[in-house]
Amino acid sequence: MDSSQEPTLSLLQWLENLDLEEYHDKLLNLGVKKVKHVKECNRDHLIKIGMLELEIERFLKCASRKEDQTTFAHTFTQEKVTLKIHMPSSSFGQSRLDVSEDSLKKEYSDLWYTNPQNFKQRSSNNFILKMCASARWQFASKRKLIDWARKERDFRWNIMLAFANEEEVATESSYFKDQCIRSQVSKLKSDYKDFLLTELDSVKETKYARVLQCFEEAKELKTLFELTETKLQERYEQVLKKAGGSEEEEFLKKLRRAGQELSGVVEAFFGRVLRVHERYVRVLGDNITLKQKEEKRKQKQNKRKTESRTRAAKKMCLSKSGTSSLPTDVKQPTLLGNITMHPRIPSPAPFHPAPLPCRLWKQL
Repeated sequence: MDSSQEPTLSLLQWLENLDLEEYHDKLLNLGVKKVKHVKECNRDHLIKIGMLELEIERFLKCASRKEDQTTFAHTFTQEKVTLKIHMPSSSFGQSRLDVSEDSLKKEYSDLWYTNPQNFKQRSSNNFILKMCASARWQFASKRKLIDWARKERDFRWNIMLAFANEEEVATESSYFKDQCIRSQVSKLKSDYKDFLLTELDSVKETKYARVLQCFEEAKELKTLFELTETKLQERYEQVLKKAGGSEEEEFLKKLRRAGQELSGVVEAFFGRVLRVHERYVRVLGDNITLKQKEEKRKQKQNKRKTESRTRAAKKMCLSKSGTSSLPTDVKQPTLLGNITMHPRIPSPAPFHPAPLPCRLWKQL
């Protein structure tokens, strides 16, 4: 593919990647119309439009990198040309210098997606043929090669998904969007735009809980990026110990460049969230703590009052029924027939009528 036909980022997209989109109009007024013009800006120009010190460093650092002007999607575009591959002989095939793409599709049909439906399948087709053709000489059988290729494919596409552009997963399901770091950054910006877009707004106590939640989610996102970058760096160091110029080394270099570009986006976003979080904690941190303690104290006080009222009500009910003088450890009275008996009161003696006088017997 000709370098003149490479898809380039617009100035607004380039600034959004650096979390500097608010300076877009000011840069246009300054005369910066395209991404290639940013190299002409110096520190004085950026101070003039109101950039902060760290924002200036981020701007100048990315402006000096040539690869930042091309889209991430182009980095992994599969060029449809004849693959020139030199490899030693293997037990299941001789080495070939010219390998056509069609023949590789037939040979590795178990790994090639004829009609890719999602990001995983599309990204897999971008590298799977060249990866297998370059590594086949390392395996004694085709089955072992395919088993290795499946594991290696999962490793690569997971990192590609984490570093992908938001546009590449725009039509995908939430499963893919949740693993795309740029997509998650945009989601957090949208969810918490009421206090992230304008950092100098007045601190409002009603937003404090959402600020804390945003900080925790941003911290998790930053941790995800750091873990992915560490995993990639470890693999890259292992590959460097092998023979140089391999297909795996070239591919990992592209991933590392994409990771460096994404690093600026993540650091800029997390820095903004951190500044908002520190400002809220500095203004409301102690007050919120005291308020929470006061609420807990009132809850305990109300609980004691409720228990006291309940005990008083029970005592009043017992006094009205005439059993208030009874010990509290005595069982409740039991009802025997029509006579209410207390456990400590002995049962009455059985009724035996007295004998009638003799005169009454005579009358009978």
